[in-house]
Amino acid sequence: MTVYKLIGKLLKFKGFRCVGLAFRRSGRLEVLVKPYKNGLRCPRCGQRGKIVRQRAEPRYWRDIPVGPWSVWLMYWPREIHCASMAGSVSACLPWPWSEAEGRVTHRLECLMLRYLRYCQIMPQKAAAELLRLPASILSDLLHRLVRRLC
Repeated sequence: MTVYKLIGKLLKFKGFRCVGLAFRRSGRLEVLVKPYKNGLRCPRCGQRGKIVRQRAEPRYWRDIPVGPWSVWLMYWPREIHCASMAGSVSACLPWPWSEAEGRVTHRLECLMLRYLRYCQIMPQKAAAELLRLPASILSDLLHRLVRRLC
């Protein structure tokens, strides 16, 4: 079993796999991920297309913290040329690990839903320390979750 497969099993990845990782000095673990795919498909019409380009900078999503590390998923989105749409479109929307414009993973959102109950009995600052997030970011994410649920 490779290290990448072990990381994928330990972090219980579903719909995507680990293809690289890096430990940073600030206690940050960056996991390079790639969705399982059999070719790149247009998210609108479903047809396969040719890769036009790969973005110059990766996108990052915050995942659940593991031990002393804050885990970040990293992916370089690709654009494909879709013949039926007559243009370039992002090939991987929706992301299997996050909302289309989200900056946190579905798993971190589910964990924050559990902490929503704790935020009623403890200060948000204490809940933010448990998640290793700044209190302002936790507050914004909680408000977004509540809006989506209601």
